[in-house]
Amino acid sequence: MSSFCSSGLERRRLIASNRRNWPGDLGCARQGYLVQLDESVQVRLVQENKTLSVEWSHLADIMVNGQRMHGDLERSGENDRRRLENQIQAMHDQTLIDYHREDMKAQLSQKRDAVRYVTLHKDINLKDLQTHLDKTLSQAWESLVDAETSKVHLQERVNQLTRQLQGNEEKLAVYERRPSVDNGASPATEQDLPCEKQLELEVTDSLRSALKVTQVDLTAARSHMQQFQEISQANEAALTALNVTHDQYKTETEAQISKNELEYKALQDKLRSIEDVVQQSADKFSKLQRTFELERLVWTNDKKTLEDTIVDLSTSEKTSETVTGLLMRVKFSFQAAEDRYSCELIVHAESIKTIGTPHTPRPAPWSALRLSSSSQSAKGVLHGLLTTHFSLCCPSTLAEDPLLDNLTDALPVIAFVRKY
Repeated sequence: MSSFCSSGLERRRLIASNRRNWPGDLGCARQGYLVQLDESVQVRLVQENKTLSVEWSHLADIMVNGQRMHGDLERSGENDRRRLENQIQAMHDQTLIDYHREDMKAQLSQKRDAVRYVTLHKDINLKDLQTHLDKTLSQAWESLVDAETSKVHLQERVNQLTRQLQGNEEKLAVYERRPSVDNGASPATEQDLPCEKQLELEVTDSLRSALKVTQVDLTAARSHMQQFQEISQANEAALTALNVTHDQYKTETEAQISKNELEYKALQDKLRSIEDVVQQSADKFSKLQRTFELERLVWTNDKKTLEDTIVDLSTSEKTSETVTGLLMRVKFSFQAAEDRYSCELIVHAESIKTIGTPHTPRPAPWSALRLSSSSQSAKGVLHGLLTTHFSLCCPSTLAEDPLLDNLTDALPVIAFVRKY
């Protein structure tokens, strides 16, 4: 735009130098006309220069906003990605915790089965021991009763034998008190003794033999009674020890049963608490799963929107580069058109100076026509590119933004020159 001003000043100086040579009133009129034309063109060029500067700054702001939006979208996508990764890690940790809880639950089930098996085995052993104890106790009672009965019978037999022994001893004492035969006289034979004497001798011998037998039987009965007494005492001691063992085993068994019941209740409480925790964890995992699905859907939509925005920004950057190149070409076209117009004015002034007669300037109709067609074509191309660019960048402000009107009116100088 600064080249526009410099070329305008040069053209004004050239026109001023040519006006000094124009004759009379025609020169004055032409000079006034050219001064007005020069001032209007200069004002128009200054306005267009300001407008283009404003539009260039506006376009730079749009590019900066687009880059800022692109950076914000990238940061938002990175934050969403980190947040989703953290949620996935938390869900993975929760899954590991649930796995360990399931393992603990399986171990608890195994321990519970082991406790149940031990309890059943203990009950079976307790029943077997109780049966064996009852059987042994009944056998001991039977042995004790038999021993007591044998003891009573033996005591009666001993008493009977004692009475018989006493009776036999009394009879023997009666028979022994009778006078016996003298020591010097020869013993008489059985045939020489009378019948009563022989009968006494026979009775005495039989009583002696019966007494000896009775004494032997009494001794044997006493020994048997002593043995049965010892057996009875041993059975009583065994029964007492068995009762003590039974009571001790019963106490220990009841204590073990109580301990196992307490452990079973504690394991049941722990199992219920673990089941509650697992249920809460499952509910929390379901909520996290639903939240993750929703956030993943939102993240997918944001990712798609971000990709579309990146594509639009890439297209916008390419369009901005195209518009920048087009503006440079339009600038060069303006400069070339202005140079050609200055040359035409110089040629026209020289021709007027040579002819010396006032008439309407005719030498540049074709050049003005060419300038007009060039400006119209450039204006149409510029309007189309700017429309495409703003439709991609900010379609909502396309109808309100005066950028297109200000930029597409960048050729008013050519149209103004065409009138003259």
